[in-house]
Formats: sequence, C-alpha cells, structure tokens
Amino acid sequence: MKGIQNSIVNFMSDEGYYPAINKLEKWHLVLEEMFEIANKDERFKISRLITTVKESMDQLEIVKKQTQLPPKEKGNSPSEYKAIAAWGIKMGSFSYYIMNEQNRAFKEGAPVDALYMSSMEECGWVTLSTLGNEKLRKEIITRIEQLSK
Repeated sequence: MKGIQNSIVNFMSDEGYYPAINKLEKWHLVLEEMFEIANKDERFKISRLITTVKESMDQLEIVKKQTQLPPKEKGNSPSEYKAIAAWGIKMGSFSYYIMNEQNRAFKEGAPVDALYMSSMEECGWVTLSTLGNEKLRKEIITRIEQLSK
C-alpha cells in the first residue's frame, strides 16, 4: 500500500494539489460505495484501499503545507504580472488573452506571482509559489527571467 501512497504523492507533485485531492475524494466516494455492495472477502481489500486513500489525503496536506511559500505582494500594474505572461506563453495563449488575464489579476489584487485563475473559483489564483510541480515551476521561472530581460 505504501507504493500506492507514494504514487499518489508523486501525482500531486506532477499535477498540483487541487487536481490530486479532487481525484482522491472521488476515489474515496467510489470505494465507500463499493464497500457497501461488496461481499465479506472483498470488503477487507476495499477497506485497505480506503485507508490508503485517506492516508494519501493526509500526506498531500502535509506536502502542501511544506511547499507553500508566503503570498507575494500584489502588482502595481498589469505588466508586473510576468508569471501570467510566462504561463500563457507556455500554454500557447494569444497575446490578447494574456494581457486580459494580467489586467484581471491586477484589478482583483492577485499576488504578483499569479499564474492563472483556478477553474474552481473558491480556490482563487494559482500562483508560482503554490504550484506543486517543481520542474514546471523552474521552467516558468526561467521564462519570467527571459521576459524580464
């Protein structure tokens, strides 16, 4: 079961906290439903999987807390939101879209390291400091440095 847990934590670092926790919550619900209809032999295996999913969710919370950096100050102008530009370029966005997102971030007082607005509105802006994927974070930082030259 430790292998499954490590795989889930690795998924979090590749995909980010919110996609990983959402998938774990869905798995948990499905496993709970399976447990209800399973026979005695299957219930033991399913209960072990449920425990692993719960432990993985706890582990994700720990990883999230360890990797979070303090929020950055808000930008003084839309052009200061270089992380949005770097992210947009990586995603292949048109320049007008990138500029609109930079304006939106400025108007909403987003942290200057904002990358994009989460599709889950209650989560707010995804920032460079909260991005779970270290390789991707380094790539975006390199793009920001290139844009700053």
